[in-house]
Amino acid sequence: MKKLVAFPVLLFVVLVSFRTPLTLTKEKDKPLTSTDSILQNWLSKGCVVSSQKPVKNRFYFWTTVEELDSVVSQKRLLRTSAPEEQLHYFYWNALFDSKGNRDEMRSHLQSGDRQRVRMAWPCYWSMLSETYPQSPQTQLVEVILMDSSLIVSYYPDDKRNTWEIYDLKGKRLTMSEALKRKRHIAAVFVESDARTKSQTFPMQGMYAGHIYENGSKCHYRTFVLCNENMIKSWHHAVPGVQAMMLNELSYVMLLHSFAADGNTALYNAKSKKYWLKSWYGNTRDMRTDQMYFATQRYARSCGSGLSEPVMKQILDVLRDRVKAQVKPVEKFPAADLK
Repeated sequence: MKKLVAFPVLLFVVLVSFRTPLTLTKEKDKPLTSTDSILQNWLSKGCVVSSQKPVKNRFYFWTTVEELDSVVSQKRLLRTSAPEEQLHYFYWNALFDSKGNRDEMRSHLQSGDRQRVRMAWPCYWSMLSETYPQSPQTQLVEVILMDSSLIVSYYPDDKRNTWEIYDLKGKRLTMSEALKRKRHIAAVFVESDARTKSQTFPMQGMYAGHIYENGSKCHYRTFVLCNENMIKSWHHAVPGVQAMMLNELSYVMLLHSFAADGNTALYNAKSKKYWLKSWYGNTRDMRTDQMYFATQRYARSCGSGLSEPVMKQILDVLRDRVKAQVKPVEKFPAADLK
């Protein structure tokens, strides 16, 4: 990575270099154990999210029983509403507070059809580090995209390379190619700096007992589902999802034991070099704690590194929520909307 030598002349260099691949080396004095191997194999298969090329077709979000009932009755998974959670606020603010910068992709995402959204993430259990145990959002929804879907990567802080567009095979499209297929844009991956608004969203920002203060510096990333027509299916409490939760519960228990045994140094979420290594590095060169942090959506003041208290919160909440799932639901929006 290039270093910041002159500010603000070379600021754009640093912003661009956020997305240059990093090569890491495992610590020679910490050889892999069998637990390391098991955890890293599990984390690398669907849990880790790379900001370098954030291409995924399966997403999750947590919601309330009442909201789930409303979704079923109205036959619409995505919703148009004022931001009701921190990440929604961050995305909306970045998208609409463009300081006069206008382009066709931004206009498309600001349009009425694309304002129906859901914040989602490929790793459902890692989101439990962001919540609090009594949260009413106990119901897990799995969303699968159509094979023809496009993912838009949005980097508001990078003025030279704000947009990157990929298909689900990982092929990068030019802007002109993407705009010709804009009806296939299914989700937006956004990553940026922000300041928290805990007074506006008082239920957010609890990480194993830590509550961030209003105005804390935060670095975040998330996926925004924005096109109901490109959702192949969504599922709640069906046998496959329930079996997945029960299976992964055992891995979460192992990760908790791993952290509790002191096998890893506490990951410093506030240090840029650490979260850049996890979010932009190659998983083949990561330690287990780095791979854990590659499942996270928050860094800096809002981030939570791998530690026993954090993993205890995730494990305890997940155990409760496995038992709390209500009646199964399975819908196929893309087919229904044709």
